[in-house]
Amino acid sequence: MKVSQAVIENWWRQGMMGGAKVHDDGIRASRTAKLLKTGTLEVYDKLPQGLCTTHADVVNADLLTFIEG
Repeated sequence: MKVSQAVIENWWRQGMMGGAKVHDDGIRASRTAKLLKTGTLEVYDKLPQGLCTTHADVVNADLLTFIEG
């Protein structure tokens, strides 16, 4: 997939804004879907880490389905 330089720089900027512990806490928190009564875990095996930017159509469709459900 071709990603623009602006997207690359934006993700780098976001990564540099937090410390290592904050990033680790965020990763750990994102795996706690089983703690929510109505939570679901969606796994996107073939999509990149920045999928909310590069594949917004896929993620937004799933979010909308979850919200409407």
